[in-house]
Amino acid sequence: MASERSAKRARVEDEGSEMVVEVGRGWLDGCHVRPLGNKLVGDGADPVNKASGLGALQALDDLTLLHVLKCLRPVDLCRVACVSKALYVLGSWDPLFKPHVLRCCARDFRFGHGWKETYARCVCSRVVSREVSFSEVYYSDQLYRERLLSRIQADDPAWHAVCNVDRRSNLTVEEFKKEYEHASLPVVITDIVPSWPAAQAWTRESLLRRFPEAQFKVSGHEMKLGDFFQYSERNEDQRPLYLFDSAFTTRCPEMADEYTLPDYFKDDFFRLLADSSSGIPRPDHRWLIIGPAGSGSSFHVDPNGTCAFNAVISGRKKWILYPPGTLPPGVVPDADGGFSTPSALGAWLLDHHEAVSQMPEDERPYECVCHPGDLMVVPSGWWHCVINLDESIAITHNVITEYNLLSAIDLLREPARCAPGKCSGDVMGDVPLWVAMGGSSTVPNAEIPSGVGCACDRLKNTLLQRLQNGIERERPGLIAQLRSDQEAAAERASTLWDKLTTTSSDAPFSFGF
Repeated sequence: MASERSAKRARVEDEGSEMVVEVGRGWLDGCHVRPLGNKLVGDGADPVNKASGLGALQALDDLTLLHVLKCLRPVDLCRVACVSKALYVLGSWDPLFKPHVLRCCARDFRFGHGWKETYARCVCSRVVSREVSFSEVYYSDQLYRERLLSRIQADDPAWHAVCNVDRRSNLTVEEFKKEYEHASLPVVITDIVPSWPAAQAWTRESLLRRFPEAQFKVSGHEMKLGDFFQYSERNEDQRPLYLFDSAFTTRCPEMADEYTLPDYFKDDFFRLLADSSSGIPRPDHRWLIIGPAGSGSSFHVDPNGTCAFNAVISGRKKWILYPPGTLPPGVVPDADGGFSTPSALGAWLLDHHEAVSQMPEDERPYECVCHPGDLMVVPSGWWHCVINLDESIAITHNVITEYNLLSAIDLLREPARCAPGKCSGDVMGDVPLWVAMGGSSTVPNAEIPSGVGCACDRLKNTLLQRLQNGIERERPGLIAQLRSDQEAAAERASTLWDKLTTTSSDAPFSFGF
């Protein structure tokens, strides 16, 4: 096997020693991985000998071995890959090198043919690439699934055949509020985004021409826009990097004037949280979003009781939405009061979408595909996930209107779900603190109320007071009126239920239990 490998001796800067770096064209290119069932039915291929290649390690399943290998340094991964063909397959698992690239050189790297090669090019003085191959097959259901998920085509027609979200144009503000906002229903509006300057100014070509060296937030790291687009074009990740930047108008100020808030949201109360004098920034409320095919956001509810719109500039986005109170399949409550959601979007489609599509119609989720120029409106409290079918560029913007104001106030009143002495950074679902609260966990001492717990609690309390005070200045009595209407509606609902469940001697049927 050694004669089939290409290698160069080079200095690995973060290790401070000489090593041989082997680079293929991508994870398992040239290596045949098939489901274990193929071996059982006899597909005629020669298997990789795990007994001799793994030794005592064969007692562990493949995913456990990969978790063990995640603890190794890149130099040790390369050494492991030289031991045997079985360990070459495992030690060359491309995602093992991803965190090392992001740790060492996220601000300045050019993505190559996989993370292993990219890491080598980042830290080595010279690298020669050549495909590494052998004829034997590595049988593993677990590795085959990992490979399948990394190459899954989210554009399968069966996954976006359903579209049960209304598509509307020429919708007046009054119609929008009555038919969608007050009814708490999602809707796709088709005649707003095409009139924005952003529709032409935010294409891939235009952004690269205008801001090639600009740094943007990508999956928690800073990356140049040109480097990210190269990654977007070449990657085969199961969980691709996602450009999700709330500071894009600070990095590129001219972008702020290239889109406008739709008339439906002109009374956005979220703006009342802006107060530069306090030292606490307004919570993040708008994000530039760019991602390759297969990227997206897992199931979540937008933070702070807000509703949101998502405007697609380029590419297509698959949306799956569940109304408040309906937990999506695969989303599991955890012990801390939060939720665990599938991190790989392809895995959710593979595991749940077919079963969901066969449910009774009233139990199915809302689904649609948004195209360039579409604006999706997501009501407050709705679970939703988004999967990019193509490389996509979009902007999302969170708002608070009078229809979700009480929800926002009530959520800000809830204690943060943080362990004692530790801020988790999670405010709602899987939305991190930097998304929900602007990235600040520090509150000036003058604004810390007595009896309030961690930094998240103190921050939420400050934002609550700021929101309530701002509304009283602009719309005196609005909160009290909304509360009164809410209580009256609850009383009417209770009275109706009492009537339905009251038994009567001359009634042939009732809902009494």
